[in-house]
Order: sequence, then C-alpha cells, then structure tokens
Amino acid sequence: MSNIESPKLEVTAETVRQNAPMAIAMMKKLIKTGCSKSHALDIISAGIGIKDYQTLNGLLKKDYYQMRTKIGGDRDNPIYSEISLGFFESYGFATDAFSEMAENINIEKEWELIKNGKPHGTFRKSSPHNKDWNGYTLTVEITGRNESDLVDGLNRVSDSVEKGNYTGFDGGTERSYTFERYGEEEQLNIFTNTPNYAIVDNNGWIEKSVFNLDDEFSDAGNNGASIVNWDGDLMCLESIDLDDEDLAYDDEAYALDEDGKVYFSGEWEDVKENIKESEVKTHLYKLIESKS
Repeated sequence: MSNIESPKLEVTAETVRQNAPMAIAMMKKLIKTGCSKSHALDIISAGIGIKDYQTLNGLLKKDYYQMRTKIGGDRDNPIYSEISLGFFESYGFATDAFSEMAENINIEKEWELIKNGKPHGTFRKSSPHNKDWNGYTLTVEITGRNESDLVDGLNRVSDSVEKGNYTGFDGGTERSYTFERYGEEEQLNIFTNTPNYAIVDNNGWIEKSVFNLDDEFSDAGNNGASIVNWDGDLMCLESIDLDDEDLAYDDEAYALDEDGKVYFSGEWEDVKENIKESEVKTHLYKLIESKS
C-alpha cells in the first residue's frame, strides 16, 4: 500500500489505526470526553489534512506524484522546488498531468517526476516560451571579463541564430555563451493562392486577376464598362508580398475573407497583428486606388 509523504511526515493507514487509542485518550484528558474509534480515525485523518478516514483509505490506494527541479545547492545538498500533481491510479494519468504542467511553466528548467516521494526517472523540460504566442523566444547567457567579451559573445550568438541554429555554446574558461531558441517562425493564417490583383466592393470580389486591373478600375461606372455599379467604396488592390522590403509599417492594408469582403483594415502592422491569432483565413492586399 502507498504512503503519503511530505518533508515532515510519512503516514500510512496502519499508522492512523494504531494511533486511534492515543487520540481517544488525549481527548479524554484535554476536553474530558471520549469518542468512538471510527470518529477518532476521522479526527486523525483531518489532522493531517485529509477529509476523513474513508477518504484517506481511498487516497492510499493510489500513488502520490510530485514534480521537482533543482534550483540551487550542490551535489551533496541540492535545493529543490516541488509542485504537487496529486493522487493517480496509473502512471499514464500521472505523466499526462506532468507533461501538461511542464508545458505551462514559462521558465527554462528540467523537471523530474516523483512517485510516493521517490524519483521515478521520468523527466520533462519547461521553457520560457509562451505556447500561445506565435513566434520565437531566445534565451541567452553570456559571461566575460569585460564589455568587449560580452559584445563578442552576443555577436557570435547572433551569427549562429542567423545560420538557423536552435542551440549553441562556447564553454571558454574566461568567457562563454550559451543560447537556446524555442517556438516556430510566425505563421499568419492567410491564403497562399491570393490573386495578384483584385477589385472589390462591400459585397466582396468583383474582379480577380494575375494582371493589373488599372484599366478596368478607371473605366468603372462608364457606359459599356465591365463594372457599372458597386456597393460602397470600389477598391483596386494589389496582393501583399510578405518579403517586400519596401512594405512600410504604416501602409494601408486590407485582410479579405474568402468571399473578398473586408475582414480587417488599417496600417499594415495593425492588420498583421490582428490576423495572427485569427480563426478566419484571409487574403492580404494593399490599396492602389479607391472611389465611391
């Protein structure tokens, strides 16, 4: 049968049963009244933080799991930080809880699973990267004798990251660096088959083409033109190339849904931020010209 352990106390159901007479005797001594053995068992259980003896017996049929990580000390006297995971009927349920907890801790640490107070040999890593954030997190540690060493280490880290490395280190005696990159490159929820050029109004697509639509837009509204009527503003748009270095943060941009209706518009940086976590897949455009 399993035990409940803490830094101060180890308890078994047998321990509680054996101490029931002592509990009854102490109540008679202090409060001048006795109680039944079953009530004494409940009182002892409550004294160690368990609802009652029946609950204690149920918990002791399960295994108690914690997770811990070393935060200091030395080999002979390590200092740990521990998190209680709770009681589980199986190792599988415990490791699921262990993994989930580790994923939600935003510090760079290795955690070990503890079963009934003893290391289980199962490890998980937590990272400073926010799992709900779209992009990268980079952790860097640099040591040096002077500022020049620090700058040199930082430049070496920068060069290594630009080469696509996710981890790196230089373990020099007088200067050193280590780094680790977490996450994935930011991915916008956008269509990859966006037409190069488009003309839209409040109802969505009017014209789509791989070629520019300047003539069609200029003729719109004229007799014999392909576009005679429209709802709201008529806009002539050009698709946005995400690698375009000339695209300015304050350029006017539009995110269109699959029907060509404006889902979000504004300065390019604002549009990009708003569609990062969007569940609506969009086409990205910049405005060439518009008319009412």
